[in-house]
Amino acid sequence: GICNGMTIFSPFTRLPWTDSIRRTQHSNFFGEEKFSAYIPQHALTLEQEQCLLFLLLPTAETFYLEKAERRLFAEKSVVAQKSLLTLLAYTVTKRGDEAITRFRADASQPGASREYAKLIMDSTAAMTAMPLFGLSFSSYDELKREQRQLFARVSDEALSEEERLRSKLRHKGAR
Repeated sequence: GICNGMTIFSPFTRLPWTDSIRRTQHSNFFGEEKFSAYIPQHALTLEQEQCLLFLLLPTAETFYLEKAERRLFAEKSVVAQKSLLTLLAYTVTKRGDEAITRFRADASQPGASREYAKLIMDSTAAMTAMPLFGLSFSSYDELKREQRQLFARVSDEALSEEERLRSKLRHKGAR
């Protein structure tokens, strides 16, 4: 299906919360700033930003990174821009990081979104500079596979484990 220009891939049709997403397939997912999906199995409500992460991060970036980047610069909603900036940061890719940097420098974008981009950039720099506790012998590609598996599990546990994993990815260096 399509959510206003962003493809939702078929692996998501088996997720427990896709009924909420399906309702938006012919509407404007990003235009619904209060969009959320309730996951009864975990008593968890996902806001737009988190839904986007769980929808796209289980797949390879080649399926969505370019579209998300284009959408970021075309989007007018600050909520949607913040969701897309978060998605780009969570990809831990050079292209995602470069898009965030370009967006931050683009004076035509809303100030609140540009400040959010700066916050992400500062947070990324701090995460990379912070010592990593415990050795990680996993390669960048192995960690990306782990990230995809993690986000295929729609749960609050996945959200809490994500920061540790993203930190390991940042220490390997964005690719």
